[in-house]
Amino acid sequence: MVIEPNRLLQPDVYPHRVGQLELMETHISWVVLTGDWAYKLKKPVNYGFLDYSTLERRKNFCFEELRLNRRLAPEVYVEVVTLNQQDGKLAFQGAGEVVEYAVKMRQFPQAGLYDRQLSQGRLGPSQLDQLGRLVAHFHQQAARAPEDSEFGQPDQVQSPCLDNFSTLYKLEPDHRSSLEQLVHWTETEFERLKPQLKARKQMGFIRELHGDLHLGNVAEIAGHPVPFDGIEFDPELRWVDTMNDLAFLVSDLEHRERPDLGRIARDAYLEETGDYEGLALWDFYILYRWMVRAKVVALKKAQGHPEVAGEIAVYLSQAKARTQPRPVRLVVTHGLSGSGKSYYSQNLLQQEDIVRLRSDILRKSLNGLSPASQSGSGLGQGLYSADQGQRTYQALAEKARRVLLDGHAMVIDAACLKRAQRDLFRGLARDLGVPFQIVSMEASLEVLTERISLRRAQASDASEADLSVLHHQLETQEQIGPDEKDVISATDSLEAGMHWP
Repeated sequence: MVIEPNRLLQPDVYPHRVGQLELMETHISWVVLTGDWAYKLKKPVNYGFLDYSTLERRKNFCFEELRLNRRLAPEVYVEVVTLNQQDGKLAFQGAGEVVEYAVKMRQFPQAGLYDRQLSQGRLGPSQLDQLGRLVAHFHQQAARAPEDSEFGQPDQVQSPCLDNFSTLYKLEPDHRSSLEQLVHWTETEFERLKPQLKARKQMGFIRELHGDLHLGNVAEIAGHPVPFDGIEFDPELRWVDTMNDLAFLVSDLEHRERPDLGRIARDAYLEETGDYEGLALWDFYILYRWMVRAKVVALKKAQGHPEVAGEIAVYLSQAKARTQPRPVRLVVTHGLSGSGKSYYSQNLLQQEDIVRLRSDILRKSLNGLSPASQSGSGLGQGLYSADQGQRTYQALAEKARRVLLDGHAMVIDAACLKRAQRDLFRGLARDLGVPFQIVSMEASLEVLTERISLRRAQASDASEADLSVLHHQLETQEQIGPDEKDVISATDSLEAGMHWP
């Protein structure tokens, strides 16, 4: 029996008082908003990659949706309920034959959805920073794929990529030329990345994740981001690489012409996980995610929504642009504590396609600490001993080398007060043949003191530098030499629009 969804817009269908009833539809489900509660029903469809064709399958997938989404949104997902029919009347949790199943959820204000907030200019960097860190913690806690499973094996990674193209070939024959170019790039990149794909599985980066992490599936509830509506219908689409899951969020922001917010989310995620090596797969997964969305839009178009046709062309255009190499370069900050290095790198991150690596955070990571934790180390002790300092700078250079070789521009946020530290990065750029710049920060002692005191009082930054550290730096710093021609002031860089010379 196929339910006519408009029959659900009757108050007596529900076992509670209802407000204004509203029916929402996607290519695979119906959602009815009732005021306090929302009911999600699965359409009786079979797309090959998704099969809801029988009542028993829809029941099982409702329970699976409940299990999976309670991990990130326990305050939203309540229970699975039956839709019953007796004497021609429908009722949730009623008497009579069970004709359908639904996931019952607590309804949240639709204005809180991140896609709506973005379209209204209400989504900002702090929200994406918070979301990036939330996703990072979720990924670190998610179940790891068994070593003997097919999840994350190279051929299993490639299969959904090619399935997207197969569907698009059938539904969008007018775009065949563009699709052929993207298929060729995907197949070529897949062969190149096979060793990395195998390594990611062995290192535990294949986990049971969200699978559909775009802005329409994130809501702000009580001031916090809450991802919901993760994929339940196909294990292969949620048992994926952590970078694959993150790429969906960032690709959606890029598609909506806010790559700056995407980089904020990625930066926060990388700070929490330290998974800079995963960036080797970044472009591959970004393009894959755009093809997922293009397929979804094409299916919607085929269901009688011709107005979405233009969006498919946009996805394909963005995907083709992604296959072109980006400029690779290295910039390094220089300056005393409180001089504005992190502020500068944050602005650069928002304005350019660049990856940031902060010494304060990597230093903690090397010692098993999170970015927000406090080590309690004194001046020249613990994390801030000379040996730890040297270890941190060597690790910065090693990670930067890997990121640059993977085709990403890089900004190192570090003090670099010693000539040897600056020469370390200078030599790295020379060895790799990439453009190099040191951006030097300056501020008066009064300003430095004020900034450090405020930062320490707020305890909201990864830096643990206090005034004793500042005075030590003033006494021991090695000034920029006259032969260091690649050093410019932050003021000069700002006036140049923060672009590379």
